[in-house]
Amino acid sequence: MKFGPFVLASCLTLFTASCWSYGGGGSSSSCEEPKFFTESPANNSAVDALESFSFVASDAEPQSLTVKINGSRVPAAITPMANGDLKVAVHLADPVKTPGKVQIAVDAKSKDGCFGFKAYYVEVK
Repeated sequence: MKFGPFVLASCLTLFTASCWSYGGGGSSSSCEEPKFFTESPANNSAVDALESFSFVASDAEPQSLTVKINGSRVPAAITPMANGDLKVAVHLADPVKTPGKVQIAVDAKSKDGCFGFKAYYVEVK
């Protein structure tokens, strides 16, 4: 029983040291990832044909933003909003009319250099 307090003190010392070594109190920098929301049409919705869609991007650099439909890049119109967000609108020259799920994928880089990605789906009836 004489070793109990010694073992407990040793374990606490090791635990405290390991917490500090993993950033448990020093300064650290955070990176804000871009966010994508307010999709229209909404995720998992159904349409007769996918002719256009839009969404809002936050904390994103406009020149880094890419939009893909089923893996193919499509041009997007990007409009800055008063609050600093970006309104992103896509009008497809060749609408998707074939029934099935369509993946809309978007990615961008933030001013901090962090990458953000979102994929959502719209079903063509």
